[in-house]
Amino acid sequence: YLALAAQMVRSEDVRWSDAWNFGPQAGSELPVRELVARFSDEWPAAAEPGWLDASDPAQPHEAATLRLSIDKATWELGWRPTWGVDEAVRMTAAWYRRWQAGESAAELCSEQIEQYMDSGVAERSLLTAAARG
Repeated sequence: YLALAAQMVRSEDVRWSDAWNFGPQAGSELPVRELVARFSDEWPAAAEPGWLDASDPAQPHEAATLRLSIDKATWELGWRPTWGVDEAVRMTAAWYRRWQAGESAAELCSEQIEQYMDSGVAERSLLTAAARG
């Protein structure tokens, strides 16, 4: 999102005001069941007393693995995922856990963006996007 925001600030081209997908690299997707299990490991209280697959076999089938095509972000922004699935799940669970405890969503977002920017990973990602822009 930061690479997209940088492009939107630099350009008035309406193509940046479009739908975008940001997610894992192809091949690192997880089945929904595994994603839920990892999230539950990061935030056990959210899954108490344990999560239950309550899907109805009589209903239309839901895909076991959900995939986002990040091709547009890759080609037009030069964006690549910088966090692996485990880091993304860890940070997402931490955000929701703290938000549910009453912390400000805006402050949590600002804090996580600052952590990301301080990691140096963001700078490399934004420089790649700027070189393409």
